[in-house]
Amino acid sequence: MPSGTYEIDSEIIASRNNDGSIVAMKVDDSDLFYKITGVATEVWSYLEQGLSRDEIVKNITESFEVTEEQSIKDFDTFITDLKRFKILTEK
Repeated sequence: MPSGTYEIDSEIIASRNNDGSIVAMKVDDSDLFYKITGVATEVWSYLEQGLSRDEIVKNITESFEVTEEQSIKDFDTFITDLKRFKILTEK
């Protein structure tokens, strides 16, 4: 499992909505967007700060009532989605 850090694509703009969700989209393709909600908004904030996978998983496990195993599973699923939509890459 990767334990590195990630980089949000430079062409991605993200905006936090009043409801706490985040919408991320490519600058040149505003028709397609990715909506981030719930705990994933915390993960996104940590990604913006440049935290590693291990640091993010630790923070989520400590902040929310979830096991480390669940945090890892959810994190990896979220990161896989972001990579698939070319929103971020692994450094």
